Amino acid sequence: MKVIFVLISIFVIYETSESRLKRSFSIDFENNCFLKDGSPFRYISGSMHYFRIPKLYWNDSMKKAKSMGLNTIQSYVAWNIHEINEGHYDFNDDKDIINFINLAQQNDLLVILRPGPYIDAEWEFGGFPWWMAKSNMTMRTSGDKSYMKYVSNWFSILLPMINQYLYKNGGPIIAVQVENEYGNYYACDHEYMKELKNLFQLHLGNDVVLFTTDGYTDDYLKCGTIPSLFTTIDFGTEISAVEAFKLLRNHQKKGPLVNSEFYTGWLDYWGKNHQKRNARNIALHLDEILKLNASVNLYMFQGGTNFGYMNGADMSDGQFLISPTSYDYDAPISEAGDLQAKFFSIRNVIQKYTDFPLPPVPIPSVKMAYGKVFMKSFTNLNQAINLFCSISRPEHSKKPLRFEEANLGYGFMLYQTELPDVNVNNYLEIEEVNDRSTVYVDGVKQGCASRGQVALNITKGKTLEILVENQGRLAYATKGVKYLPDVKGILSEVRINQKIINEWLMFRINDSVVNNLQKMNKSTTKQNSTGLFFFSSFFIEKIHDTYIKMNGWKKGQIYINNYNIGRYWSIGPQQTLYIPKSFLKKKKNTVTIFELDEAPCLLTKIRECFIEFVDKPILVAQNHINSEIAALDSKVAGLKTRKRSGFIAETEEDGLKRKRVN
Repeated sequence: MKVIFVLISIFVIYETSESRLKRSFSIDFENNCFLKDGSPFRYISGSMHYFRIPKLYWNDSMKKAKSMGLNTIQSYVAWNIHEINEGHYDFNDDKDIINFINLAQQNDLLVILRPGPYIDAEWEFGGFPWWMAKSNMTMRTSGDKSYMKYVSNWFSILLPMINQYLYKNGGPIIAVQVENEYGNYYACDHEYMKELKNLFQLHLGNDVVLFTTDGYTDDYLKCGTIPSLFTTIDFGTEISAVEAFKLLRNHQKKGPLVNSEFYTGWLDYWGKNHQKRNARNIALHLDEILKLNASVNLYMFQGGTNFGYMNGADMSDGQFLISPTSYDYDAPISEAGDLQAKFFSIRNVIQKYTDFPLPPVPIPSVKMAYGKVFMKSFTNLNQAINLFCSISRPEHSKKPLRFEEANLGYGFMLYQTELPDVNVNNYLEIEEVNDRSTVYVDGVKQGCASRGQVALNITKGKTLEILVENQGRLAYATKGVKYLPDVKGILSEVRINQKIINEWLMFRINDSVVNNLQKMNKSTTKQNSTGLFFFSSFFIEKIHDTYIKMNGWKKGQIYINNYNIGRYWSIGPQQTLYIPKSFLKKKKNTVTIFELDEAPCLLTKIRECFIEFVDKPILVAQNHINSEIAALDSKVAGLKTRKRSGFIAETEEDGLKRKRVN
């Protein structure tokens, strides 16, 4: 029996080794196809970002991907969540990318990774760690050796980790993207792309499929790729697949056709309409792509959430456009994992090109409306300064420091100084502030300004305070604009009545500070309507996903059980915030709110100050009429929002096609 067991063991090991040796994924340029284990292969993929979906739901989302007919999933790798502080790496919990890759393989899904180093994705700083903005380096070029050293260090950690999960090594990863839509960047540095390619091959080998993704027009493709990298393009329903791939063939004569970002929806910005894309139109264009035997990735399959401070921002025609907390994207699966009508339209198309019945559709998760929770104010911004000092020592400087100089990655900075003359009215001037600034004199709000210049008449008083919010570092800008790095805070001299102020205290307000504040002071404060901290608790018996509706609140940050859920802002389109059940606890749960503008209640009417847990999301601009007018204005003006991948992004609703940029 022992001899038989040994022989069987040897046979199994031999078979396993042989099967791994046979595993291969490559490009057959002559026959315009991919080869998987030597046979022609076409992937139908969907984007879901592990950093936007709680780990608890990765497996569920993958089963839904499989039931829609996908054979592959695609994800960016967000450098900034793994190296929050330089040289310190975190791949635990919701950052466990290896578990994400393993789950995909367990669900019989292949994986395409997009490690950047730049990813855009409407993600904070395009995926770069905040500390890279400390120095004025030239990013995304080969000319700045300090930038390339940071990239090389990061890849020396990440790429060896994923090497063993390449398809050739028995894992599910069939292809890896180099950079991201580089053709849109001003530098057009082919040497940079060559250096990146060499780094990938150093750690992954010379036989891995490395590819680029860019818009389909000539100006994007000539700068976005190099001959030694496989070229793919991205497009939505604004152009036919035949025309888009014809333009690709001007740059890559042979090889499989790939749309790496077929847009199933579109991104939102604060203050704009929620973007919707017609399901029938999406299905028709997907059918056209698949008829051409092209491979395709649906961007997005599931959008997810920009939890905390991790939303990005775009710059278009000088306008600073901020992504909201929700990254729903009008995708086939909602932010919270619910199947939309678009899911079934796409599934029906994919079934036509599949030789076997698709798996049954999973049951949706339960959403719970827990009702109202009444909030109690416990301190305001002015009174909290002593608490800030005990949690995080303030910075003292002759000039205002940027966030990065004060070692503050995300959140807020409160700048404080003494006014030179308490008996006169003052005129405040600041040349440049990033991003949103609120000005106080002796705790009384004077005004608020968005990114850029501040010029404001302020009242008599002793103490000047300027609260600056980092609303998200730029992830993208119109082609040709140099926008990285995007630093935050007061970036210039501050003048009062034309005299420079040279003495400042700076208080950091980040997650650590906010979560410690409510432990230190629970007493009701004299309310001044702005810069208020609120706290409450609620009890639940059954834990389910839910949404928070911010009834009457204006703008701020909300925390559940010390988890930074994200930003809320009454201008919409997002009116609710998604709370996954992994953030909740049985029995007692806590809520902390930092309201920047105006609380919906006064002390005399404290019971009017509440949030409400509901079971459905609300993604709509605050004023429907204004939204409709804005959409009409966009049509008339030819639209002035965002250019990407050869088209301009509309703010109109369904049915309006994106316009090509000439």
